[in-house]
Formats: sequence, structure tokens, C-alpha cells
Amino acid sequence: MRIIDVSGPMYHGMWTYGPPYPDVVVEEIPQPEFIEYPTYSWRFELGAQSGTYLETSLHLFPDGPPLVEVPVEDLFMRDAAILRVPAQANQRLEIADLEACEVETNPGDAIIVATGWDSHWDEPDFVSDCPYFSYEAMRWVLDREPFLFAGDMPRFDSWEEPQGGRAATRAAGQARRSAQRPRQAGGAAAEDQRDLRGAVPGADHSGGAIGNGASAGNDPPSLKLRGTSLRGAVPGTDRGGRAIARGKRPGASFLAGWWV
Repeated sequence: MRIIDVSGPMYHGMWTYGPPYPDVVVEEIPQPEFIEYPTYSWRFELGAQSGTYLETSLHLFPDGPPLVEVPVEDLFMRDAAILRVPAQANQRLEIADLEACEVETNPGDAIIVATGWDSHWDEPDFVSDCPYFSYEAMRWVLDREPFLFAGDMPRFDSWEEPQGGRAATRAAGQARRSAQRPRQAGGAAAEDQRDLRGAVPGADHSGGAIGNGASAGNDPPSLKLRGTSLRGAVPGTDRGGRAIARGKRPGASFLAGWWV
């Protein structure tokens, strides 16, 4: 079996999102006085959203589950769809870009968008000028109900031209609260379910997250993975780009978080 590590390297002074996120510190500590022979150790200081990281809806909703509640077995051997969309600086990714990949996706998959932007990992424009998703493109992703959504860019939205916003976030929160109330018979239940599937933007990204509640099999994605490095090292695929893996889908809802 071939195992691919898509995480980017961590090092002293690497990219961050800027204040209030802390700088990344990786430095060797002095030799302890109480040890007579040479030893070598290092100190690490960084924010939770540094380098390649996973996040849940806790990033946006205070009552969202912490990452520790995600069963680690659900993160391995999962079907993954690799969408290769070469992109330039500040390019907005549209539905047509994703559909042009002609890659099959199924509910519960991991969807990974590889733009090639990870080649800028060590460059000063990695965060400021990365590609991003249009409103419609992100809805397209959410409608495919992935368990995990990942990309090789550090942001899924634009700082200069936000595709979502606080109003969308509030609307998503209202839809989320409404979905937690008892469902009404008929069309109202179907409409609520549609909201949870991503029709309402800004539920929780910048790349994928887990929300509270049991899955009915139609929930949107569960986790986000940002800042991945896909420098050609992508799992072997079949059926036009689908990575070969196996896994189950946990009972959790997702509301997309790149809209903030």
C-alpha cells in the first residue's frame, strides 16, 4: 500500500494568517544544566491553525465539537476524489473548473482540490494571493456531501472579495438551530434538510467541519483540511481521478466555514 503525506513542512518563521495568530517559533533550547552529557531538544510555539491542519465547526460555532471527538479511524482509508484545477494567484475557482475535472464523487468521500498553489508554501504570497472558491463553487462542493473537504491553499475565501459574509453566517446559524428543532411533516422537513446540505452559505473551512447531531445520510461535509501539500504526491487513482481508499462515514453534520 502506498501512503501519501500531504502535510506541508513546519519551520521557524513560516507563514501565518497574521495577528492575532502567533508567529511560528521552532528553536533549539539550551543544554539543561542538570544533564552532563550533550542533549538536543527544541521548543515549538504556534497557533492551532498553522501549517496543514484539520478543523471542525467549533471554529465558527462555540457549541461545535472539538477535533478530539472525531474518531481517528474515520480519517483513514477513506475514498477520496482528487480534483486537479491548476490555478493562478487570486484566481476565483468556479463550478465549471470543478466540473471540468470529470471526477466522480460520492457522499461521504474526501474531496481534495489540487491547484498547485502548494508550490508557494515558502513564498510570501502563499496566504495573501492564493486561489479561492466562488460562492457557487463552494455550494457545488457541499452539495456532494463530502465527509472531508481539503485544498492546497490556506484560504477558501477571498479577503478582498468575500464570497460569503457575516449575514450568510447568521443565516446558516439560524438554519442550523432550526434543523435541531423537531421536524414538521412534508415539505418543511425537506427544505430544512436542503439548508443543511449547503444551500445556506457560511455554516462553518475556510475548508470542512463537523457539526452536532446524527447524520441522516444527507448531511454536508464533516471536516476541513487546509494547507495541504500535493506536490505531485497524490494517491494512485482510478475512475478518472478517484483515490483508492475505504472508510465509513460518521454520524455528524457539517456546515461550511470558509465564509467568515
